[in-house]
Amino acid sequence: MQTDSRNTLSVDQLRKALRCLYDPAELRNSPLVQVFGLAQREDPASSLRQILVDAVEALRPAVGTPAPSVMWRVYHILFYRYIEQFTQKQVAADLAISVRQLRREENRALRLLASHLSSCCSFRSDIHMPSVDLSLPDSQVSGANEVHISREQELSRLHQSSPPEIADFRELIRGVLETAEPVMRALGVHIQCMISGELQRVAVQVISVRQALLNVLVTALRCVPMGQVQIEAENSGVNIRVTITPVRSHVGGPPLDIDGLESLEMARRLVELSGGALDVATSQNREQPFIARLLLPAAERVTVLVIDDNVDALQLYQRYLTGTRYRFIGTSDPDQVLAIAESSQPQLIILDVMLPRIDGWQLLGLLREHPKTRDAPVIICTILPQEQLALTLGAAAFIRKPVSRATLLAVLDQQVDQLLRESC
Repeated sequence: MQTDSRNTLSVDQLRKALRCLYDPAELRNSPLVQVFGLAQREDPASSLRQILVDAVEALRPAVGTPAPSVMWRVYHILFYRYIEQFTQKQVAADLAISVRQLRREENRALRLLASHLSSCCSFRSDIHMPSVDLSLPDSQVSGANEVHISREQELSRLHQSSPPEIADFRELIRGVLETAEPVMRALGVHIQCMISGELQRVAVQVISVRQALLNVLVTALRCVPMGQVQIEAENSGVNIRVTITPVRSHVGGPPLDIDGLESLEMARRLVELSGGALDVATSQNREQPFIARLLLPAAERVTVLVIDDNVDALQLYQRYLTGTRYRFIGTSDPDQVLAIAESSQPQLIILDVMLPRIDGWQLLGLLREHPKTRDAPVIICTILPQEQLALTLGAAAFIRKPVSRATLLAVLDQQVDQLLRESC
């Protein structure tokens, strides 16, 4: 469906209107007059100017927002470039960045302003609601027939085409450090790497996690020239916890800019492809711009205790889990469950209901109360149509027999993901 260009707000149009913000004749001829439905106004140029000034001012961060924050930087660029009409060279000097870097950040700030204008206009009855074209102008696009692949499409393709691999985290981080070494040398940053001696292996998409670690590391390096970046890795239940902390050698280093923020966001998306998580916390300590904490799934260390009196069923579960991140332990004797659980400390439990001497509902209650098993999610797997009862009695999930390998692994993965989120 073709979009009506008269009702489309493009970044290029917005930039041109802001450049002539105080030129009534030029502003009156701006396509944004039509976009915002201002042509019938007595003074369309003044009306458009007021809309643009109000939009920039609306992006001013709230009182108490730290001065080095990204949103202050966005507001600073928009205010001084367009409201105050400073040159790019003046604003770049004020921010202590290059003109080239300012151009990149200015483009992103304009995209943010365009999105804000589109959303805020939907609440004003006197202004038409425009659609927003956030693409670059035609002069910056190579080839009219070029095929564009979105970020979401590329991430989806990567997720489907790259199965998890079992990897040694030490080797993984060593390769990342080798790649980033020229950046370390250029910025004079020292790396302090502290890795637990008994670190588990990880089960991840190596290519995506490697790039995620590189994104975080390079962003950290850029924030602390002549400083230090600390990397810690340790076991954390069914995960490996990695903490990356940049530390400045002196107060007042470069802030976490828009480029860095985008790199960290992409790192988060890449880590999620492997079932991991990335949390970035900006620090109130001026010596530490941020702290990044990654959780990566450990390999072959998620112990699953299967309780089923049918030996054939136990063998089926074992085949299903062979070659996966799950370690199988099974028993057909309900009387031995608690003793086995104490010795093996399973992270997940699969429980049948039709058991001899004690039914699965009673055993579920015992497992939920026992200190060694009460934190392990219990998955009820039975021929009985009792999902609601299972969940009410404390089961984490329910599977109706017969169960396929795909269904079993999907439910186990879901429970591990939940454990990961709870440990963040």
